[in-house]
Amino acid sequence: MNDYVYLKSELLGNEARGRNGIRLDAKTLRLDVTGQAGYYRPLEAIKTAKGMIYFNIIDRDNVIHGNTRRNAQVMIQCTAGNFSSFYVSGIEKENVIIGHGNPSADAFFKPKTVKNKDGTVKKTVERPNPFYPEHTNDGFIFIAKSDFTELEIIIVPNGKYVIQSYVKKYTDGQMDGVLTELRKAAQPIFMY
Repeated sequence: MNDYVYLKSELLGNEARGRNGIRLDAKTLRLDVTGQAGYYRPLEAIKTAKGMIYFNIIDRDNVIHGNTRRNAQVMIQCTAGNFSSFYVSGIEKENVIIGHGNPSADAFFKPKTVKNKDGTVKKTVERPNPFYPEHTNDGFIFIAKSDFTELEIIIVPNGKYVIQSYVKKYTDGQMDGVLTELRKAAQPIFMY
């Protein structure tokens, strides 16, 4: 199976969300990791106190205003900060969107600002990047349903600079066997 790590995340149903204290009225789409194959140290740092890992899917048009040629379609946020941007490959396979990304190479994520009830800043909290420094050259392949209610991530160690070739291998079917093995090996990390 090589050294790939696999994550399956999905939008949970209302019953599972309610049972686990997950907001039903959230404005941001939340995908909870329901399966993982392989070990990836940075994931330990983005687990919640309960042991969940989840991603918020944020439309880049709402937060990024810059060179549109370099912008990703969405940002994938985790509890610590920005997990990755989702750059669409322009290829669709089996009614899913294929994309790629990589972790931030910065030592710290943008600091979190904690405010008082009146809106004044109470404190600023530094947020170390759990990918820094040893995992900043990893690459991510994203396989998402077009409505982003499911997202599969294949982590390719040291794949940052060649991740587009891995995306091409996936779209050409050259990774079908690997992906099948990863899906079969995936285990829940939290019992929702």
